[in-house]
This record gives sequence, structure tokens and C-alpha cells, in this order.
Amino acid sequence: MRIKLSSRLMQCAKDRTGDVVILTVAQHYHAALVHAALRRLDVQAHLISHASLPRHDDLVIGGEWDDSLIRVGEPIFRPSGVRAFCNRRPPLAFNLPERLHPADRTHVAVSWTSVISGLSVLLDDCFAVNRQAAARCGANKLNQLKAARRAGLSLPAILVSSDLDEVRAFAATVPDICMKPLSVYSWRQDRTVVRTLTRRIDGLSCLNRERVALMPVIWQAFVSKAFEVRLVVFGDTFIGTRIEQPAGGEGIQDWRANNGYLHSLSAISAPDAVQRGCRAVLDSLDIRFGAFDFIVPPSGEWVFMEVNPAGQFIWQEEFHAPNRLIEPFSRYLASQDERFTWNPETASDELSFGSLVSEVESYADHREWASEASPNHDAHYVNENDLEAGRAVS
Repeated sequence: MRIKLSSRLMQCAKDRTGDVVILTVAQHYHAALVHAALRRLDVQAHLISHASLPRHDDLVIGGEWDDSLIRVGEPIFRPSGVRAFCNRRPPLAFNLPERLHPADRTHVAVSWTSVISGLSVLLDDCFAVNRQAAARCGANKLNQLKAARRAGLSLPAILVSSDLDEVRAFAATVPDICMKPLSVYSWRQDRTVVRTLTRRIDGLSCLNRERVALMPVIWQAFVSKAFEVRLVVFGDTFIGTRIEQPAGGEGIQDWRANNGYLHSLSAISAPDAVQRGCRAVLDSLDIRFGAFDFIVPPSGEWVFMEVNPAGQFIWQEEFHAPNRLIEPFSRYLASQDERFTWNPETASDELSFGSLVSEVESYADHREWASEASPNHDAHYVNENDLEAGRAVS
């Protein structure tokens, strides 16, 4: 049976083609800057923040289910009229109304998570960066390690375990050991943010059997670094940023723990073998975009750490202007070209970080979007993805 929707919705969606839909949360500057760049490229783009939808009567999905009519806030579209779908942030948390009874909060949040995840799946058939199911699978560290090994990328020795005896046995096989979480978690303590980042283990006597047994983590051979690299890959485009250890940063195992790294960035080209390996990882994980992290030891070999299917990249251009990323990524979305290749010599000043920031801060829709509260799972949890570098470097 065909469901008849209001004539207003039907008329608004009529003859709409070539749109780009960006799904994200409020205050996420990556999405806003890409949205601004697409506008300057004369591409119709919809910036959708899903976090505050429970506060408004702003969602409609219906009609013919093989090509549903969708309204999320003001944007109205059909999947068949969407050129590309930029799936920047999954629905992890919502700004729920204060009037909601505490016993109902989980049920309401799960319902919204289900429908926004389903909306993402409805848009998977277009040029999705990245597809919903693939992004979730690709974000799993174990899947990444399997894909990286098959792709021929260099990996350190790794054990995932909650068994102290196995950890001790593993530690005996490597010169030095560090630990890191399978998924990064952050929480607020007073006015500070505490994050679970990589930690070097100086002797195993500090490890308690009961604590180790609480949850599995990644135990990894520690890799001494000459420098680190964030390599962003989409299409046939590879844009690398070399990250030097900041002055006074001796002993820091995770560059996210010290903002000094932002002031020592430079562009770097990945070796051909690394590029082939990264391309193979993306293909294996069935994702179109990935932000790869490598450690390069004094030997010069690029050692794979992880790939983030929705990794931050604006900071690479913000703090090293020649390393253009907003324009090529926006053109990639507009092109729908699986083999998209960026030529830096064609870069436009109008699509640079410095130029686009002024538009984001002046455009009325962006101001409204930026004033929306950034959601949390609870009073203490912080979305790690929004803590990484960018306009809101913490």
C-alpha cells in the first residue's frame, strides 16, 4: 500500500537531485567546513545534526519505501536525489528533553538511535562516505588489524587479552610493552577531561590481576618513534601530515595527549607500498574514507597503528595551511569518483580553511547549529571524536 504524505512535503522533494547530505552532531566543525565548501562549489548540501531531534517534530520518513521521502529538520529529500552521503558522526547520544521521565530516557534514546541508523542505511545506496554497517565494522580494532596484516602493512607484536598470565608471557617476548584501549573513552572530572590513551608499561608489577580481568585491552610492543604520520585516504588521494614530537614532549606515548604537536606539522608523502596497503585496507573494510595513524621509527619503516573511518582531518590544514584537505574532500564528495585524485596545484583560496572559517562563523544556519548543545551519553562521558584536534582542540 502506498502511504500518502502531505502535499507540502511532496512538492518540496519534487525534482531535487544532486544533493549532498552530511549527518553529524552539533558543533562539529569538520562537517560545517565541508558544508561551506560544497556551497561555494554550488552543490546543494544539507547539514543535519541528529542530536537534538528528540526536542522537535522534525523527522518524517515514509511514502514509497524503495525510495522514501525523508525530512530531517528543514532538509527534504529522497535517496534517489542524493548525490553523496557524508556519514560523519553516528547517533551515540541525544539532547533529550528535561521533561522526559528518567525511566523513559533509555527507551527514547534507543528508538532515536535505531531510526537515525536506519536513515543512514537508506542512504547507503548512494555515494556513502562511509556506509553505516561498513563504518561500524571498520571502526573495530580487531577488524583493522586483520585487514592491515592481509594488506602487507607493518604491525607491531600485539595481544588482546584480559588474562594477566598471558600478558606477562607476551611481555617476555618483546623489549618493551604498552597498552591502549580497544575503544577510546573520555570522561569529565571537575573541569578537566580524562582520556584513555596509549600508556607505556614500566614493569608489570603495577598490574593487578583483578583490574586486568575487568576488560580486554590491546597490549602492544612499544615502538620507538622518530615521528608519527596521520595519512588521510579517499579515492586515489593520499594526504599525509608528519607529526614531530613537541618540545618538552619526551616520554609522551600518544600525541593526542599534548597539543604541542600542532605547532610542528609538515606535509609528507607516503611510500608507494604504504599507499597500496592503505588502499587494500579500505577495500577490505568496504569503506571509502580512512584516517590512518602510523609510527615511523628511526629505521624508517612505517608501522600501522589504526585507521579511523570518521577521523578528524581539519587540524592538518588549520595548523599547516599548505596541507589542503577541506577542498579535496569536498570535491571528492561532489565528484562521486571512486578514483578521485587531488592535484594541489589546482587549489582555490576560496576553499581554504582560512576563507571557509569566516563563512561558517557568519552563515545563519551555521550559527544556529553551533549554538546547539553537544550531547553526552551521561553527565560525565565525552565523545572522543569531538575532542581530537580541529577548531575545538582541547
